[in-house]
Amino acid sequence: MVATNIVGSKDDATKLHVEFAKRRATETKAIVASNVSGKDAKIKQSVTDLKEEIKNVNNNLTEIQNTGANQTSAAVAKDINKDTETIKNVLQDVKDSLLAASTSSTDKTVSAAVSEAKDMVKDTNVKAVEVMVTKHLDGDNSVSKEEIKQAIDTSLQSAVTDIATSKQNADGVKVVMDAVKTEVKSMSAASTTVATATSTKELNDKITVVSGQVQEAAKQTNLVLVEGTKNATDAKDLLATDNFVQALDKVKEASEASKVAEKITDNTMQSVQTVLPTVSVNNVVKQEIVPAVVAPATTNTVNKVEVIVTPATVSNLTILPIKVTVTTTKR
Repeated sequence: MVATNIVGSKDDATKLHVEFAKRRATETKAIVASNVSGKDAKIKQSVTDLKEEIKNVNNNLTEIQNTGANQTSAAVAKDINKDTETIKNVLQDVKDSLLAASTSSTDKTVSAAVSEAKDMVKDTNVKAVEVMVTKHLDGDNSVSKEEIKQAIDTSLQSAVTDIATSKQNADGVKVVMDAVKTEVKSMSAASTTVATATSTKELNDKITVVSGQVQEAAKQTNLVLVEGTKNATDAKDLLATDNFVQALDKVKEASEASKVAEKITDNTMQSVQTVLPTVSVNNVVKQEIVPAVVAPATTNTVNKVEVIVTPATVSNLTILPIKVTVTTTKR
């Protein structure tokens, strides 16, 4: 359900919309964790409602920004900035859960919708900071100069952290794929029959293609992180001279960069899951055993890849303890 036709001041209406958005995010997380019937449809509806609420918040913020001085608007924007950060984190939890359980094209569609909603939330988070700056420069003293500096700095650090997480995830997936590629290559060299060699080659070819994509993703996310870190450093220098307008531009650039990095990682994970269907390497401590079966059309020989990733934290994804086992069986 979406809150519509809310009567009251624009500030009050905006606060109510963001409250409903928080509820929809929490609701989505609960549905993802449940075994309710029609789960995918319910997730999609909840995410659709969430996106509509965020759209309303963003539209209202634009109106608030463009209207005359209101001595509470900057304070409302400050609260929205904090609330949207919370919503963004909940949606990341949702994405992680969907990724770990992804087994169908429907799951991928749902995950894409969640990613889109998360991008909208990021935009609204930055918009709230922009309203704070605009209103402050127009004479709204409901938020102090130091609070604006803090909001800008927090949004910057959040964006850079998001980029760093995307990079670490890409690096973690690269470690997994490198281990799989090495093991399958060894198996290919040891093949003693035509059937086994054919099956192994098909698997090896797929892994080689995906491994190349993973390598490129690791490079790209690193470049984005370098640029994002530079934006954060530049913004701190600007804040030191109370140059809020240009510092805000750096926030916008960093936020856009975080969306790019996350998209790179999302696309990479989808590619990896074509050969290792449920690989999930993110900032959640977990252990997974991942089977991937490739059956050539001309034989009944099957290669099975098991990747065992022992528990690790986001701080050491690049040195994940990994065991890869490849076996050949007959169907």
